[in-house]
Amino acid sequence: MTLRSFRSTLWFTSAFLVFHAAILLWWRCVDTRPPAWDPTNHLQLALDYRDALTQARPVTSHWYSGCPVER
Repeated sequence: MTLRSFRSTLWFTSAFLVFHAAILLWWRCVDTRPPAWDPTNHLQLALDYRDALTQARPVTSHWYSGCPVER
């Protein structure tokens, strides 16, 4: 590898990393949604099940919507 091709490769790699870092920083600023593993989903589901068991209310969570209710 010649010095010229090494510098070219180094420049390209550096530019790529800076571009990638800029895109990542931009996305972190733009994306304001809570993460998918946010514990509030689990807590809400637990409260729905508590209500269903203690007060005979139907579970209204979207997690439970696929299960048929037998009466």
